[in-house]
Amino acid sequence: MNSEFYEKWLGKDYQFLLAFFPGEKIISRFRYVGGQLHELIFSMGLEDSLAINYPLLKIAIIDYFTDLSRLKPFHGIERANVKKIYSYGTYWLLRRKPIQILNANNVPLHINEEIALAMLIPKLVEETNVNTKDKDGNVKQAFLDYCELFRYNLKYRVYTPQSLELAIESFFVAAELANIKS
Repeated sequence: MNSEFYEKWLGKDYQFLLAFFPGEKIISRFRYVGGQLHELIFSMGLEDSLAINYPLLKIAIIDYFTDLSRLKPFHGIERANVKKIYSYGTYWLLRRKPIQILNANNVPLHINEEIALAMLIPKLVEETNVNTKDKDGNVKQAFLDYCELFRYNLKYRVYTPQSLELAIESFFVAAELANIKS
């Protein structure tokens, strides 16, 4: 992709991001997240009921990178840690709501929250290598309770990137403690 297209895609107000994220990092994230959303919609069997609003997704991705560009100099860091990446990415998806309902039959009212959580939780499990199943192969009740509490908070509580980061950090700590215990 040529730099002229990339600069036009970003728009004149976001050219400063190129200093923080050179190359095609931003558009690559847009494609990656768009692909994940597409896969989740199909895996849920909702491809006839939902659509991805790509202009809103683009804004969410640009907002995410804008926040990261502010965090780096403020905290004096070169790279954001995985908890910040997940929390800010999730926050902006939730804030911009790029999943649009075409047909409300069989679609949860809070579909953006459901999909954001469906994107986030597997990443947390993979990052921590936590065992979410008991000895009989059933999903542990504590894990289900955590997911349900997270879902409830995304739907009905005020959240910020920082509160999402705290929830993610809590998962990491609990996973570490569980690994020490076993």
